[in-house]
Amino acid sequence: MAQVLTAVGHENRPALPATVVAVPPRVLAEEFPGFVGALPLTHRPRVAAAVYETCLRLIGRLRPGKGFKAPSPSEVSLARKKRKKEEDVEFKTPKFDEVAFMKKEMEGAKAALVTIGYALALGLASYVLTVLSPAWGAPLAALLGFLALYGVRYLYPAVGLDTAKFDRRTWAGNGAIFLFAWLAFWVLLLNPPFLDVSPPLIDRVQVQLPGADSWTDVSRDGLTMLALGGNTSFDVRVRVLDNIRVGQVQITVTVGTDVTGPTNMDATEQPGWFAHSVSAEGGRFYQVAIAALDHQGLRSDLGFTVQTT
Repeated sequence: MAQVLTAVGHENRPALPATVVAVPPRVLAEEFPGFVGALPLTHRPRVAAAVYETCLRLIGRLRPGKGFKAPSPSEVSLARKKRKKEEDVEFKTPKFDEVAFMKKEMEGAKAALVTIGYALALGLASYVLTVLSPAWGAPLAALLGFLALYGVRYLYPAVGLDTAKFDRRTWAGNGAIFLFAWLAFWVLLLNPPFLDVSPPLIDRVQVQLPGADSWTDVSRDGLTMLALGGNTSFDVRVRVLDNIRVGQVQITVTVGTDVTGPTNMDATEQPGWFAHSVSAEGGRFYQVAIAALDHQGLRSDLGFTVQTT
């Protein structure tokens, strides 16, 4: 026989709205044996009923004001059939269209090759602009490259590529390929061995008296004191660096109004070093000018002064 309980809150808390719940006595004993047993006798029915009502609300089996609604046999049967049907469903792999896949991959490969060829042509054009106009060539070449990026969408149909199935990801990827390839070709062509736009570097200059054990470093536009003693000359050597090849190194010596040179300096056994012997007298100022030229005629200059005593 069912016991009618009224579910309210704890006596020390604000009362909950009254709800009549028909709870079989055995349910309280089976579902809440430990919890109900720990409550005082006066609180067990009301607290247990409130807890049980909350659990039933959570699982959707309690309708407010109408009490507990047990599932009918038909509902149980339908639930079992639904669960069994879900378990019996097999995953079917979608059919793979190999022909369509290969066609798409071939179109993608052709598009990549056309893009790289287009980038190579634009790299050559950028190189020519840069060489012909050192002042404005580079900005014009950069502008040309970015404008050519927009022309990719018209290039593919012109060479017979089907772009109907190209999505945004494909267009973005091909555009990135063009930009990086164009920049790579352009920068590569602007560097040796294709082009040399950098003059040689006069890295180091030294002077020495004949027979001395060490060399004295000379600074650019600096003054170096040399005590000739019984010597009638001093030696000058320079180290010249270039990204391809040094053409020649020349020296010009000026004493008062007398100018000697330019004279080619001799290459030494040490790579990059060139040397020359300058005739000298005591008590004079020798203005020395060094000129280094590479194989394309690009030039670097350096000067210094030697005072002899």
